[in-house]
Parts: sequence; structure tokens; C-alpha cells
Amino acid sequence: QFVALTDWRMSQLAKRHTLSLRQQWRVFDRQNSSPQAYLELCGRMIQVGEFLLAHDVAKEGLGKHKNDCFLSQTAAHALCKAGSPMMATKILEELVTSGVRDVETQSLLASAYKDLCEYSTSEESKFRYADLAIARYEEAYNAQVLKGSGKSEDLEKQYYPCINVAFMHFMFHHFDDANIYAKKAREICLKLRKKEKDSYWIEATEAEASLILGQVEAATESYE
Repeated sequence: QFVALTDWRMSQLAKRHTLSLRQQWRVFDRQNSSPQAYLELCGRMIQVGEFLLAHDVAKEGLGKHKNDCFLSQTAAHALCKAGSPMMATKILEELVTSGVRDVETQSLLASAYKDLCEYSTSEESKFRYADLAIARYEEAYNAQVLKGSGKSEDLEKQYYPCINVAFMHFMFHHFDDANIYAKKAREICLKLRKKEKDSYWIEATEAEASLILGQVEAATESYE
């Protein structure tokens, strides 16, 4: 009963937040607001699961700030969260074509391809989207490696695309490549630990890398 009551209270709180955000959007100064103001409102909407509304806000922002890559990324991210990865890929492919090839854009596009791979019903399309996802994750990872600074902020941008390359290879039985990237991802996490950096995502990455490598005990330890 306590759990049910807590869940109900949380759902009511989320509804109030959603209502408040919709009210904020109705009175939002669309003409004079900065890209950052649009992004902050989108971020709050995504947090409470208002993905389509967040996309609409980002799209409106792009009407006023046409070349803002962060608004484009947010619009695509919201679409992926809403279960519309195909629409997201169109936004992100345009960004990449225009020359925006940072790790966030490449990883978002790869993630959208990964979703399309999962949703595909034919083997041909599954393999096609898998190849596209791997290529984008690899490009995102390699771009960060080329920086070669060794700084924590650069390392933190490496392990996410790296572990996803490993995962995609593993899912399609490219086990040698999967193992190579899983080891790289774990090495990046180890470097971050030595720099006294730690987070949920670093632990989760280490766990996934260990699973791919068949090291169940190490994975269990990380998950714990």
C-alpha cells in the first residue's frame, strides 16, 4: 500500500510539473528568448517525459535561431525518446552534412540508427542500420581519441561511443571486434578512476564491458 501511495504521489507530482511547463510554454517569450532559454525549457520537459512537447519547443526555437546545433540535437533527442528515431535521423543527418561532427551529434545519430535497427522487421534493414550505427559511434570515438589530450572531459566523451561500438559488434556476432572495443572502454574507465572520476555511467560501462568479455563476476561487482 505504501509503494502504491508513493507511486500515486509521484505521478501526481509529475502531472503538476507537466501542467506548469505547459503554462510556462504558453507565456514563453518566443520572439525574444535566447537559444539557452529554449534549451532549458526543453530539458525540463524531457525530464518529466513530455518528449513531443519538448520537440515542438526546440523546433520553435530553431525557427528563431536557425543554426543552433544544440537546439537541433535536443529536437532529435526528444524525438528518439518519443519513439520516432526516423524523424530524428533526418535532423541529425542534416547537422552532420553541414559539418557538425562533434561526439554528441555523432552519438545521437548512432543511437537513432541503433533504435531503427531494433525496430526493423527485416534482416536486411537490421544489418544496414547496425552498420550505420557502428560507423557513427566509431567516428565519434575516433574523433575524441585524435584529440589525445588525456583530460577527464575528453575521456568522458570516449567511453560512451566506445562501449556502444562493442555492444553493436557483439549483438551481430563480431566477437573479436566486440572484445577489442570492450577492453578499450574499460581502459578509459580505469583512467577516469585514476583521475578520481566516478559515476553511475562509468560503473555501468565497466559492467557492460565485462559482460561482453565474458567476465561475469567482474560485471556483477560493477552492477552491485
